[in-house]
Amino acid sequence: MFLKHILSEPVFITFSVLFLGLALGRVKIKGFSLGNSGIFFTGLICGIADLKTSDFITIFGLAIFMYVIGIQGGVRFFNLLGRKGIPYLLITLVLCISGLAGSLLTGYIFNFPTEISLGIFTGTLTSASSLAILIESGWKGPMLAAYSIVFPLGLLAPLLFVQIIPSILKKDLHKEALEEKNKIKEEHPSLISRKFMVENPEIAGKKIKELDIRGKTGCTLEKLKRKGKLLVPGPETTFKKGDVVLAVGEAKSLEMVHRLLGNITYDDMDINPLVENRQILITNPSLHEVPLMQLGITQNYHAVITRIWRGGIEFAPTKNFILDIGDSLIVSGKKNNLDRLVAFLGKEEKKIGEVDFLSMAFGIAIGMIIGSIHIPLGRMGTFMLGTSGGTLLVGMILAYFRRLGFLTGQMTTAARNVLKELGLSLFLAGIGEKAGTELIAMNFSTVILILLSSIFIILLIMTSMLYVSQRYLRMNLITSLSCIAGAITSTPALSIISGITESEEPDLVFASIYPVALIGIILTSQILAIICKSI
Repeated sequence: MFLKHILSEPVFITFSVLFLGLALGRVKIKGFSLGNSGIFFTGLICGIADLKTSDFITIFGLAIFMYVIGIQGGVRFFNLLGRKGIPYLLITLVLCISGLAGSLLTGYIFNFPTEISLGIFTGTLTSASSLAILIESGWKGPMLAAYSIVFPLGLLAPLLFVQIIPSILKKDLHKEALEEKNKIKEEHPSLISRKFMVENPEIAGKKIKELDIRGKTGCTLEKLKRKGKLLVPGPETTFKKGDVVLAVGEAKSLEMVHRLLGNITYDDMDINPLVENRQILITNPSLHEVPLMQLGITQNYHAVITRIWRGGIEFAPTKNFILDIGDSLIVSGKKNNLDRLVAFLGKEEKKIGEVDFLSMAFGIAIGMIIGSIHIPLGRMGTFMLGTSGGTLLVGMILAYFRRLGFLTGQMTTAARNVLKELGLSLFLAGIGEKAGTELIAMNFSTVILILLSSIFIILLIMTSMLYVSQRYLRMNLITSLSCIAGAITSTPALSIISGITESEEPDLVFASIYPVALIGIILTSQILAIICKSI
Protein backbone atom coordinates (compact mmCIF):
# COMPACT_ATOMS: atom_id res chain seq x y z
CA MET A 1 0.00 0.00 0.00
CA PHE A 2 2.78 2.38 0.98
CA LEU A 3 4.82 1.54 -2.14
CA LYS A 4 1.79 2.03 -4.37
CA HIS A 5 1.17 5.43 -2.80
CA ILE A 6 4.81 6.53 -3.30
CA LEU A 7 4.88 5.37 -6.95
CA SER A 8 1.74 7.41 -7.64
CA GLU A 9 3.35 10.58 -6.30
CA PRO A 10 4.60 12.67 -9.29
CA VAL A 11 7.12 14.67 -7.25
CA PHE A 12 8.75 11.47 -5.95
CA ILE A 13 8.90 10.04 -9.48
CA THR A 14 10.46 13.27 -10.80
CA PHE A 15 13.30 13.28 -8.30
CA SER A 16 13.80 9.53 -8.64
CA VAL A 17 14.23 10.05 -12.39
CA LEU A 18 16.72 12.82 -11.64
CA PHE A 19 18.75 10.63 -9.28
CA LEU A 20 18.82 7.57 -11.54
CA GLY A 21 19.36 9.63 -14.70
CA LEU A 22 22.28 11.58 -13.25
CA ALA A 23 23.81 8.33 -11.98
CA LEU A 24 23.46 6.84 -15.47
CA GLY A 25 24.92 9.99 -16.99
CA ARG A 26 28.11 9.61 -14.94
CA VAL A 27 28.89 6.19 -16.39
CA LYS A 28 31.76 6.55 -18.87
CA ILE A 29 32.51 4.20 -21.74
CA LYS A 30 35.81 5.00 -23.47
CA GLY A 31 35.60 8.57 -22.23
CA PHE A 32 32.00 9.13 -23.39
CA SER A 33 29.12 9.70 -20.98
CA LEU A 34 25.49 10.69 -21.43
CA GLY A 35 25.63 13.55 -18.91
CA ASN A 36 22.20 14.94 -18.14
CA SER A 37 20.83 13.17 -21.25
CA GLY A 38 20.70 10.13 -18.97
CA ILE A 39 17.77 11.83 -17.25
CA PHE A 40 15.81 11.83 -20.50
CA PHE A 41 16.34 8.10 -21.05
CA THR A 42 15.43 7.31 -17.43
CA GLY A 43 12.27 9.37 -17.84
CA LEU A 44 11.55 7.49 -21.05
CA ILE A 45 11.61 4.17 -19.17
CA CYS A 46 9.31 5.59 -16.49
CA GLY A 47 6.88 6.71 -19.17
CA ILE A 48 6.83 3.25 -20.71
CA ALA A 49 6.18 1.87 -17.20
CA ASP A 50 3.26 4.34 -16.85
CA LEU A 51 4.89 6.28 -13.99
CA LYS A 52 3.98 9.98 -14.03
CA THR A 53 6.26 12.93 -13.25
CA SER A 54 5.17 16.37 -11.99
CA ASP A 55 3.96 18.69 -14.75
CA PHE A 56 4.53 21.72 -12.53
CA ILE A 57 8.20 20.83 -11.91
CA THR A 58 8.68 20.28 -15.65
CA ILE A 59 7.36 23.76 -16.47
CA PHE A 60 9.31 25.28 -13.57
CA GLY A 61 12.55 23.73 -14.84
CA LEU A 62 11.80 24.82 -18.40
CA ALA A 63 11.28 28.45 -17.36
CA ILE A 64 14.57 28.56 -15.44
CA PHE A 65 16.49 26.84 -18.23
CA MET A 66 15.28 29.15 -20.99
CA TYR A 67 15.77 32.31 -18.90
CA VAL A 68 19.38 31.36 -18.10
CA ILE A 69 20.04 30.42 -21.75
CA GLY A 70 18.89 33.94 -22.64
CA ILE A 71 21.20 35.47 -20.02
CA GLN A 72 24.10 33.36 -21.23
CA GLY A 73 23.76 33.98 -24.95
CA GLY A 74 22.09 37.39 -25.18
CA VAL A 75 25.19 39.59 -25.36
CA ARG A 76 27.03 37.35 -27.78
CA PHE A 77 23.94 36.93 -29.99
CA PHE A 78 23.35 40.66 -30.44
CA ASN A 79 27.08 41.35 -30.87
CA LEU A 80 27.31 38.78 -33.66
CA LEU A 81 24.62 40.58 -35.63
CA GLY A 82 27.42 42.93 -36.70
CA ARG A 83 30.12 42.47 -39.32
CA LYS A 84 32.28 40.12 -37.25
CA GLY A 85 29.43 37.65 -36.84
CA ILE A 86 28.74 37.16 -40.56
CA PRO A 87 30.55 33.77 -40.82
CA TYR A 88 28.61 32.37 -37.86
CA LEU A 89 25.34 33.77 -39.19
CA LEU A 90 26.00 32.14 -42.57
CA ILE A 91 26.80 28.78 -40.97
CA THR A 92 23.60 29.03 -38.92
CA LEU A 93 21.64 29.89 -42.06
CA VAL A 94 23.04 26.80 -43.79
CA LEU A 95 22.04 24.71 -40.76
CA CYS A 96 18.50 26.07 -40.80
CA ILE A 97 17.94 25.77 -44.55
CA SER A 98 19.40 22.26 -44.83
CA GLY A 99 17.53 21.06 -41.74
CA LEU A 100 14.27 22.56 -42.98
CA ALA A 101 14.72 21.12 -46.48
CA GLY A 102 15.64 17.68 -45.17
CA SER A 103 12.65 17.60 -42.80
CA LEU A 104 10.20 18.69 -45.50
CA LEU A 105 11.64 16.21 -48.01
CA THR A 106 11.52 13.19 -45.68
CA GLY A 107 8.08 14.22 -44.47
CA TYR A 108 6.84 14.33 -48.05
CA ILE A 109 8.49 11.03 -49.13
CA PHE A 110 7.32 9.02 -46.10
CA ASN A 111 4.06 10.93 -45.67
CA PHE A 112 4.81 11.80 -42.04
CA PRO A 113 2.26 13.82 -40.08
CA THR A 114 3.50 17.24 -38.93
CA GLU A 115 4.09 16.05 -35.36
CA ILE A 116 6.56 13.37 -36.46
CA SER A 117 8.48 15.75 -38.76
CA LEU A 118 8.81 18.21 -35.88
CA GLY A 119 9.95 15.47 -33.54
CA ILE A 120 12.57 14.25 -36.02
CA PHE A 121 13.93 17.77 -36.56
CA THR A 122 14.20 18.72 -32.88
CA GLY A 123 15.42 15.27 -31.79
CA THR A 124 18.07 15.06 -34.51
CA LEU A 125 19.48 18.39 -33.31
CA THR A 126 18.88 17.41 -29.63
CA SER A 127 17.16 20.78 -29.18
CA ALA A 128 15.18 20.63 -25.94
CA SER A 129 14.43 24.36 -26.18
CA SER A 130 12.79 24.00 -29.62
CA LEU A 131 10.81 21.00 -28.42
CA ALA A 132 9.59 22.93 -25.39
CA ILE A 133 8.29 25.84 -27.47
CA LEU A 134 6.53 23.46 -29.88
CA ILE A 135 4.86 21.65 -26.96
CA GLU A 136 3.55 24.97 -25.64
CA SER A 137 2.24 25.74 -29.12
CA GLY A 138 0.09 22.61 -28.90
CA TRP A 139 2.26 20.06 -30.73
CA LYS A 140 2.46 16.86 -28.69
CA GLY A 141 1.58 13.21 -29.25
CA PRO A 142 3.80 11.49 -31.87
CA MET A 143 6.23 14.43 -31.80
CA LEU A 144 7.53 13.34 -28.39
CA ALA A 145 7.86 9.73 -29.52
CA ALA A 146 9.78 10.74 -32.67
CA TYR A 147 12.02 12.99 -30.57
CA SER A 148 12.86 10.14 -28.20
CA ILE A 149 13.62 7.75 -31.09
CA VAL A 150 16.14 10.01 -32.85
CA PHE A 151 17.60 11.71 -29.77
CA PRO A 152 20.34 9.03 -29.27
CA LEU A 153 21.24 9.34 -32.94
CA GLY A 154 21.51 13.11 -32.52
CA LEU A 155 24.02 12.55 -29.71
CA LEU A 156 26.07 9.92 -31.55
CA ALA A 157 26.24 11.29 -35.12
CA PRO A 158 28.35 14.42 -34.37
CA LEU A 159 30.82 12.31 -32.34
CA LEU A 160 31.43 10.02 -35.31
CA PHE A 161 31.44 12.87 -37.83
CA VAL A 162 34.21 14.92 -36.18
CA GLN A 163 36.41 11.81 -35.95
CA ILE A 164 35.76 10.36 -39.43
CA ILE A 165 35.97 13.56 -41.51
CA PRO A 166 39.66 14.31 -40.72
CA SER A 167 40.53 10.77 -41.86
CA ILE A 168 38.55 11.14 -45.08
CA LEU A 169 40.14 14.53 -45.83
CA LYS A 170 43.56 13.21 -44.69
CA LYS A 171 44.02 16.06 -42.22
CA ASP A 172 45.90 15.95 -38.90
CA LEU A 173 43.95 18.14 -36.47
CA HIS A 174 46.72 18.11 -33.87
CA LYS A 175 49.30 19.29 -36.40
CA GLU A 176 46.93 21.92 -37.75
CA ALA A 177 46.31 23.21 -34.20
CA LEU A 178 50.07 23.51 -33.54
CA GLU A 179 50.52 25.51 -36.74
CA GLU A 180 47.66 27.81 -35.72
CA LYS A 181 49.16 28.27 -32.24
CA ASN A 182 52.52 29.22 -33.72
CA LYS A 183 50.82 31.69 -36.04
CA ILE A 184 48.98 33.31 -33.10
CA LYS A 185 52.20 33.48 -31.09
CA GLU A 186 53.87 35.29 -33.96
CA GLU A 187 51.00 37.75 -34.21
CA HIS A 188 50.46 38.09 -30.44
CA PRO A 189 53.60 37.06 -28.53
CA SER A 190 53.23 36.41 -24.80
CA LEU A 191 53.58 39.46 -22.57
CA ILE A 192 56.05 39.44 -19.70
CA SER A 193 57.02 42.02 -17.09
CA ARG A 194 60.45 43.23 -15.99
CA LYS A 195 61.78 45.93 -13.69
CA PHE A 196 64.45 48.38 -14.83
CA MET A 197 66.60 50.90 -12.98
CA VAL A 198 66.74 54.32 -14.67
CA GLU A 199 70.50 54.74 -15.21
CA ASN A 200 70.75 56.41 -18.62
CA PRO A 201 71.67 60.08 -18.00
CA GLU A 202 70.24 61.04 -21.38
CA ILE A 203 66.64 60.33 -20.31
CA ALA A 204 66.85 61.72 -16.75
CA GLY A 205 64.70 64.83 -16.54
CA LYS A 206 62.65 63.93 -19.62
CA LYS A 207 58.91 63.22 -19.63
CA ILE A 208 57.46 59.89 -20.78
CA LYS A 209 55.56 61.57 -23.60
CA GLU A 210 58.81 63.10 -24.92
CA LEU A 211 60.45 59.68 -25.10
CA ASP A 212 57.35 57.99 -26.61
CA ILE A 213 58.34 54.69 -25.03
CA ARG A 214 55.16 52.85 -26.02
CA GLY A 215 55.41 54.05 -29.59
CA LYS A 216 59.09 53.13 -29.91
CA THR A 217 59.12 49.86 -27.98
CA GLY A 218 55.51 48.70 -27.75
CA CYS A 219 55.84 48.31 -23.95
CA THR A 220 53.57 49.65 -21.24
CA LEU A 221 55.04 51.25 -18.13
CA GLU A 222 52.85 49.88 -15.33
CA LYS A 223 54.48 51.24 -12.15
CA LEU A 224 57.27 53.58 -11.12
CA LYS A 225 59.00 53.49 -7.73
CA ARG A 226 60.79 56.61 -6.47
CA LYS A 227 62.33 56.92 -3.00
CA GLY A 228 60.15 54.16 -1.58
CA LYS A 229 56.90 55.49 -3.10
CA LEU A 230 54.95 53.90 -5.92
CA LEU A 231 53.55 56.06 -8.71
CA VAL A 232 51.38 55.32 -11.72
CA PRO A 233 53.41 56.68 -14.64
CA GLY A 234 51.58 58.93 -17.06
CA PRO A 235 52.56 61.06 -20.08
CA GLU A 236 53.64 63.95 -17.81
CA THR A 237 55.76 61.80 -15.49
CA THR A 238 59.42 62.84 -15.50
CA PHE A 239 62.17 60.22 -15.17
CA LYS A 240 64.79 60.67 -12.48
CA LYS A 241 67.99 58.72 -12.06
CA GLY A 242 67.45 55.84 -9.62
CA ASP A 243 63.75 55.37 -10.49
CA VAL A 244 62.61 51.74 -10.75
CA VAL A 245 60.18 51.14 -13.60
CA LEU A 246 57.97 48.07 -14.13
CA ALA A 247 57.47 47.51 -17.87
CA VAL A 248 55.15 45.01 -19.56
CA GLY A 249 55.58 43.85 -23.14
CA GLU A 250 57.05 41.27 -25.47
CA ALA A 251 60.57 39.98 -24.90
CA LYS A 252 61.99 41.91 -27.87
CA SER A 253 60.27 45.09 -26.75
CA LEU A 254 61.59 44.76 -23.20
CA GLU A 255 65.12 44.45 -24.58
CA MET A 256 64.63 47.85 -26.22
CA VAL A 257 63.47 49.30 -22.88
CA HIS A 258 66.55 47.77 -21.29
CA ARG A 259 68.81 49.64 -23.69
CA LEU A 260 66.81 52.84 -23.24
CA LEU A 261 66.49 53.00 -19.44
CA GLY A 262 69.13 50.84 -17.82
CA ASN A 263 69.78 47.46 -16.24
CA ILE A 264 67.24 44.95 -14.99
CA THR A 265 66.57 45.10 -11.24
CA TYR A 266 64.72 42.84 -8.81
CA ASP A 267 63.50 45.59 -6.50
CA ASP A 268 60.29 44.86 -4.57
CA MET A 269 57.58 47.25 -5.79
CA ASP A 270 54.57 45.92 -3.90
CA ILE A 271 54.81 48.28 -0.93
CA ASN A 272 52.30 51.04 -1.67
CA PRO A 273 48.73 50.07 -0.76
CA LEU A 274 47.42 53.07 -2.72
CA VAL A 275 48.43 51.52 -6.07
CA GLU A 276 46.67 48.29 -7.01
CA ASN A 277 45.80 46.09 -9.96
CA ARG A 278 42.27 45.17 -10.97
CA GLN A 279 40.75 42.97 -13.61
CA ILE A 280 37.80 44.78 -15.18
CA LEU A 281 35.25 43.20 -17.51
CA ILE A 282 33.83 45.45 -20.23
CA THR A 283 30.04 45.36 -20.11
CA ASN A 284 29.26 48.91 -21.24
CA PRO A 285 27.37 48.47 -24.58
CA SER A 286 28.70 51.81 -25.86
CA LEU A 287 32.25 50.39 -25.87
CA HIS A 288 31.50 47.72 -28.48
CA GLU A 289 34.16 47.93 -31.24
CA VAL A 290 35.67 51.15 -29.85
CA PRO A 291 39.44 51.79 -30.31
CA LEU A 292 41.34 51.83 -27.02
CA MET A 293 42.88 55.23 -27.75
CA GLN A 294 39.43 56.88 -27.72
CA LEU A 295 38.84 56.07 -24.05
CA GLY A 296 41.53 58.39 -22.68
CA ILE A 297 42.07 56.13 -19.67
CA THR A 298 45.51 57.49 -18.81
CA GLN A 299 44.41 61.13 -19.11
CA ASN A 300 40.98 60.83 -17.48
CA TYR A 301 41.55 58.14 -14.85
CA HIS A 302 45.33 58.27 -14.28
CA ALA A 303 45.43 54.51 -14.73
CA VAL A 304 47.43 52.20 -16.98
CA ILE A 305 46.10 49.20 -18.93
CA THR A 306 48.80 46.54 -18.91
CA ARG A 307 47.07 43.56 -20.49
CA ILE A 308 43.89 42.68 -22.36
CA TRP A 309 42.37 39.19 -22.33
CA ARG A 310 39.85 37.97 -24.88
CA GLY A 311 38.79 34.35 -24.97
CA GLY A 312 41.88 33.17 -23.11
CA ILE A 313 44.28 35.01 -25.46
CA GLU A 314 46.49 37.80 -24.12
CA PHE A 315 46.90 41.02 -26.12
CA ALA A 316 49.07 44.10 -25.76
CA PRO A 317 47.05 47.29 -25.09
CA THR A 318 47.99 49.15 -28.28
CA LYS A 319 46.30 52.41 -29.21
CA ASN A 320 44.50 50.84 -32.17
CA PHE A 321 43.24 47.78 -30.29
CA ILE A 322 39.47 47.43 -30.89
CA LEU A 323 37.59 46.67 -27.69
CA ASP A 324 34.55 44.42 -27.47
CA ILE A 325 32.02 43.61 -24.79
CA GLY A 326 33.38 40.76 -22.70
CA ASP A 327 37.04 41.81 -22.95
CA SER A 328 38.93 41.70 -19.65
CA LEU A 329 41.40 44.50 -18.86
CA ILE A 330 44.22 44.36 -16.32
CA VAL A 331 44.53 47.92 -15.00
CA SER A 332 46.92 49.53 -12.52
CA GLY A 333 46.11 52.70 -10.59
CA LYS A 334 44.96 54.24 -7.34
CA LYS A 335 41.79 52.95 -5.70
CA ASN A 336 39.59 56.02 -6.23
CA ASN A 337 40.58 56.28 -9.89
CA LEU A 338 40.01 52.57 -10.47
CA ASP A 339 36.58 52.83 -8.83
CA ARG A 340 35.61 55.48 -11.37
CA LEU A 341 37.07 53.41 -14.22
CA VAL A 342 35.14 50.31 -13.15
CA ALA A 343 31.92 52.33 -13.17
CA PHE A 344 32.70 53.48 -16.73
CA LEU A 345 33.88 50.20 -18.26
CA GLY A 346 31.58 47.69 -16.60
CA LYS A 347 32.24 45.43 -13.64
CA GLU A 348 35.22 44.26 -11.64
CA GLU A 349 35.47 40.58 -12.57
CA LYS A 350 35.78 39.19 -9.09
CA LYS A 351 32.61 41.00 -8.00
CA ILE A 352 30.29 40.23 -10.90
CA GLY A 353 26.86 39.45 -9.59
CA GLU A 354 25.54 36.63 -7.69
CA VAL A 355 22.07 35.49 -8.74
CA ASP A 356 19.54 38.30 -8.47
CA PHE A 357 16.40 36.27 -7.78
CA LEU A 358 14.26 39.42 -7.89
CA SER A 359 15.26 40.06 -11.51
CA MET A 360 14.99 36.37 -12.33
CA ALA A 361 11.47 36.01 -10.92
CA PHE A 362 10.27 39.21 -12.57
CA GLY A 363 11.94 38.28 -15.87
CA ILE A 364 10.31 34.84 -15.97
CA ALA A 365 6.90 36.32 -15.07
CA ILE A 366 7.17 38.94 -17.83
CA GLY A 367 8.41 36.25 -20.21
CA MET A 368 5.33 34.14 -19.53
CA ILE A 369 3.11 37.15 -20.28
CA ILE A 370 4.96 37.87 -23.54
CA GLY A 371 4.86 34.18 -24.42
CA SER A 372 1.08 34.03 -24.09
CA ILE A 373 0.51 36.74 -26.72
CA HIS A 374 -0.99 35.27 -29.91
CA ILE A 375 0.35 36.71 -33.17
CA PRO A 376 -2.07 36.23 -36.11
CA LEU A 377 -0.59 34.75 -39.30
CA GLY A 378 -3.63 34.93 -41.54
CA ARG A 379 -4.71 31.59 -42.97
CA MET A 380 -1.84 29.82 -41.26
CA GLY A 381 -3.37 30.48 -37.85
CA THR A 382 -1.57 32.16 -34.95
CA PHE A 383 1.94 32.13 -33.53
CA MET A 384 3.03 32.42 -29.91
CA LEU A 385 6.40 32.28 -28.18
CA GLY A 386 5.12 30.35 -25.16
CA THR A 387 6.78 30.35 -21.73
CA SER A 388 10.01 29.07 -23.29
CA GLY A 389 10.33 31.69 -26.00
CA GLY A 390 9.10 34.51 -23.77
CA THR A 391 11.56 33.85 -20.95
CA LEU A 392 14.36 33.30 -23.48
CA LEU A 393 13.65 36.69 -25.08
CA VAL A 394 13.50 38.52 -21.74
CA GLY A 395 16.75 36.88 -20.62
CA MET A 396 18.52 37.91 -23.83
CA ILE A 397 17.34 41.52 -23.56
CA LEU A 398 18.34 41.78 -19.89
CA ALA A 399 21.75 40.27 -20.61
CA TYR A 400 22.41 42.68 -23.45
CA PHE A 401 21.40 45.86 -21.61
CA ARG A 402 22.85 44.54 -18.31
CA ARG A 403 20.46 46.68 -16.29
CA LEU A 404 16.93 47.96 -16.92
CA GLY A 405 15.69 49.93 -13.94
CA PHE A 406 15.81 47.63 -10.92
CA LEU A 407 16.36 44.57 -13.13
CA THR A 408 19.83 43.22 -13.82
CA GLY A 409 21.11 40.69 -16.34
CA GLN A 410 24.31 40.00 -14.38
CA MET A 411 24.96 36.43 -13.30
CA THR A 412 28.20 34.64 -12.48
CA THR A 413 29.34 31.80 -14.73
CA ALA A 414 29.04 29.35 -11.84
CA ALA A 415 25.49 30.49 -11.08
CA ARG A 416 24.49 30.25 -14.74
CA ASN A 417 25.85 26.73 -15.01
CA VAL A 418 24.10 25.53 -11.85
CA LEU A 419 20.72 27.05 -12.76
CA LYS A 420 20.95 25.92 -16.39
CA GLU A 421 21.73 22.33 -15.40
CA LEU A 422 18.98 22.36 -12.77
CA GLY A 423 16.35 23.72 -15.15
CA LEU A 424 17.31 21.39 -18.00
CA SER A 425 17.39 18.35 -15.72
CA LEU A 426 13.91 19.04 -14.36
CA PHE A 427 12.59 19.56 -17.88
CA LEU A 428 14.23 16.41 -19.29
CA ALA A 429 12.77 14.29 -16.49
CA GLY A 430 9.24 15.36 -17.37
CA ILE A 431 9.59 15.35 -21.14
CA GLY A 432 11.27 11.94 -21.08
CA GLU A 433 8.32 10.46 -19.19
CA LYS A 434 5.82 11.91 -21.68
CA ALA A 435 7.89 10.65 -24.63
CA GLY A 436 7.88 7.14 -23.14
CA THR A 437 4.11 7.19 -22.88
CA GLU A 438 3.79 8.11 -26.57
CA LEU A 439 6.50 5.69 -27.71
CA ILE A 440 4.42 2.66 -26.75
CA ALA A 441 1.90 3.44 -29.49
CA MET A 442 4.53 3.69 -32.26
CA ASN A 443 4.75 0.73 -34.70
CA PHE A 444 8.10 -0.76 -35.76
CA SER A 445 8.01 0.19 -39.45
CA THR A 446 7.40 3.84 -38.56
CA VAL A 447 10.34 3.75 -36.15
CA ILE A 448 12.64 2.51 -38.95
CA LEU A 449 11.48 5.29 -41.30
CA ILE A 450 11.98 7.88 -38.56
CA LEU A 451 15.55 6.69 -37.95
CA LEU A 452 16.37 6.71 -41.68
CA SER A 453 14.98 10.24 -41.97
CA SER A 454 17.05 11.40 -39.01
CA ILE A 455 20.25 9.93 -40.48
CA PHE A 456 19.58 11.69 -43.78
CA ILE A 457 18.82 15.03 -42.11
CA ILE A 458 21.84 15.07 -39.77
CA LEU A 459 24.23 14.07 -42.58
CA LEU A 460 22.73 16.72 -44.87
CA ILE A 461 23.11 19.38 -42.17
CA MET A 462 26.69 18.53 -41.19
CA THR A 463 28.04 18.03 -44.71
CA SER A 464 26.37 21.27 -45.87
CA MET A 465 27.95 23.24 -43.02
CA LEU A 466 31.33 21.62 -43.67
CA TYR A 467 31.20 22.39 -47.40
CA VAL A 468 30.20 26.04 -46.96
CA SER A 469 32.69 26.69 -44.16
CA GLN A 470 35.57 25.17 -46.16
CA ARG A 471 34.64 26.20 -49.69
CA TYR A 472 33.30 29.73 -49.21
CA LEU A 473 34.33 30.90 -45.73
CA ARG A 474 37.86 29.47 -46.04
CA MET A 475 37.88 28.12 -42.49
CA ASN A 476 40.46 25.57 -41.43
CA LEU A 477 39.15 22.12 -40.55
CA ILE A 478 39.37 22.70 -36.79
CA THR A 479 37.21 25.82 -37.03
CA SER A 480 34.77 24.10 -39.40
CA LEU A 481 34.26 21.10 -37.12
CA SER A 482 34.01 23.38 -34.06
CA CYS A 483 31.33 25.39 -35.88
CA ILE A 484 29.41 22.19 -36.60
CA ALA A 485 29.67 21.06 -32.96
CA GLY A 486 28.54 24.48 -31.73
CA ALA A 487 25.72 24.83 -34.26
CA ILE A 488 24.17 21.49 -33.25
CA THR A 489 25.10 22.13 -29.59
CA SER A 490 27.13 18.94 -29.23
CA THR A 491 29.45 19.39 -26.24
CA PRO A 492 30.72 15.77 -26.50
CA ALA A 493 31.87 16.46 -30.08
CA LEU A 494 33.54 19.64 -28.86
CA SER A 495 35.36 17.68 -26.15
CA ILE A 496 36.75 15.31 -28.81
CA ILE A 497 38.00 18.19 -30.99
CA SER A 498 39.53 20.01 -28.00
CA GLY A 499 41.17 16.79 -26.81
CA ILE A 500 42.75 16.08 -30.19
CA THR A 501 43.95 19.63 -30.80
CA GLU A 502 44.88 20.48 -27.18
CA SER A 503 43.75 23.98 -28.02
CA GLU A 504 41.25 26.57 -26.74
CA GLU A 505 40.26 27.58 -30.27
CA PRO A 506 37.41 25.02 -30.59
CA ASP A 507 35.89 26.32 -27.34
CA LEU A 508 36.01 29.91 -28.59
CA VAL A 509 34.32 29.00 -31.88
CA PHE A 510 31.73 26.86 -30.08
CA ALA A 511 30.89 29.71 -27.69
CA SER A 512 30.57 32.16 -30.59
CA ILE A 513 28.17 30.20 -32.77
CA TYR A 514 26.16 28.47 -30.02
CA PRO A 515 23.73 31.31 -29.13
CA VAL A 516 23.10 32.21 -32.78
CA ALA A 517 22.46 28.59 -33.76
CA LEU A 518 20.23 28.05 -30.73
CA ILE A 519 17.93 30.89 -31.80
CA GLY A 520 18.13 29.76 -35.42
CA ILE A 521 17.02 26.22 -34.60
CA ILE A 522 14.11 27.50 -32.50
CA LEU A 523 12.92 29.78 -35.31
CA THR A 524 13.35 27.03 -37.92
CA SER A 525 11.26 24.60 -35.89
CA GLN A 526 8.48 27.20 -35.83
CA ILE A 527 8.78 27.80 -39.57
CA LEU A 528 8.67 24.04 -40.16
CA ALA A 529 5.49 23.79 -38.08
CA ILE A 530 3.85 26.65 -39.99
CA ILE A 531 4.79 25.22 -43.43
CA CYS A 532 3.67 21.68 -42.56
CA LYS A 533 0.41 22.97 -41.13
CA SER A 534 -0.36 25.02 -44.23
CA ILE A 535 0.37 22.19 -46.70
